[in-house]
Amino acid sequence: MEEKKEEEFIPKTKNKGLKIALAALIVVGVLVGCYFLYQYKFNNPKSVVNKILDSAKANVVKSAKEDNNKYKFDGLLKIETNVDDTIGKLLKDIGIQFNGQIDYQGNNGIVTINTKYQNEKLIDVDAYYEKDNIYLLAKDLYDKYLKFETKTKPDTDNIDPKDAQTIAVSIIDALKKEFNKLNIEQTNSTITIDGKNIDTIENKITLNSEEYTTFMKNLLNTLKEDKEFIKAMDKVSKENTTESIDKAITQITSNNTKQVYYISFYTDKGLFNKNLVSVRMAIVDDNTLDKQVIEIDKISDDEMSVLISSSEGEVTARIKKNGSAINLTFGYKNEGKYVNIEFNTNYEKISAITKPDVTNSKDLNSITEQEMNDIQNKLMNNKTLLKLIEDVSAVMN
Repeated sequence: MEEKKEEEFIPKTKNKGLKIALAALIVVGVLVGCYFLYQYKFNNPKSVVNKILDSAKANVVKSAKEDNNKYKFDGLLKIETNVDDTIGKLLKDIGIQFNGQIDYQGNNGIVTINTKYQNEKLIDVDAYYEKDNIYLLAKDLYDKYLKFETKTKPDTDNIDPKDAQTIAVSIIDALKKEFNKLNIEQTNSTITIDGKNIDTIENKITLNSEEYTTFMKNLLNTLKEDKEFIKAMDKVSKENTTESIDKAITQITSNNTKQVYYISFYTDKGLFNKNLVSVRMAIVDDNTLDKQVIEIDKISDDEMSVLISSSEGEVTARIKKNGSAINLTFGYKNEGKYVNIEFNTNYEKISAITKPDVTNSKDLNSITEQEMNDIQNKLMNNKTLLKLIEDVSAVMN
């Protein structure tokens, strides 16, 4: 009986080893499966690019919603430059402050602009608009609002946000379709954003001239077949979009320039959610090696910058939002010289705007000769304005 018990025990040991081996294989299989799932869904460069484009499409849909709120705002415009000639001095000596109110739903608003030149008062202007009319009041020159009609044709209404959304979404979908046909190279890369080195994952597309031609022709043909896109574009452009696309395809096909096109999407190194930190595009001429570059960098959740660079100089734009304050800067730089335009504004919601009384406004064409003479006399007595006109004339000459 004892020998029989030992024999029964041996197979149990074998079964136990088999179970451990099977468990190990299952664990390995799950890990391998998770790895390939991760590589396919989260780390695959095409998946990363698709996710970026899907996020852009979601933002388009979100931003296309109409803003029916009312706001009041105030701000300052400053110009800085190291250009020492007359133009540079003229720009630096101009100061502009503004404040106003806007009603998006009512399609009207008012803004007061105070200007200075060389720290002396220039001209203050009140501007009010509603639907198809603009009213301007320069109290120092004329005591009534001057009325200007802005609608010249029945079909020049504002662009419908839904049409703009349709156009943007169609372009993004067409890009996704073409990007999925391309080879996208993924590498670790360190780039500089706002003076800081950032470790990123680069998802890079490289196209020669022939490949770029094919890419653009396919993209345009996809859009041409999109009925909703064509309908929206026809409304916005007031032209035959299909004919315009056909002309564009012909021009692309006949382009004989030899260039290389680079498009890179840079993300952070997050495990699953790889957030976009930069998009950079470059066109390099094979013969001259001239380079045109566009860089769109995310500095933070509330700040981004744009750089457009070529042999003719650099154009920059930077926007930063801090609560209800917005800072917007434009710049141009070439051969060590620069001009920066800085726009700062604050805003807050209000329940209603204060509309000015424009019942005594006059059309520009209805101003009498005597009134025009009075305006000219006041202009001639504005020493600051005369000084500005004199300086501008010197620049023009």
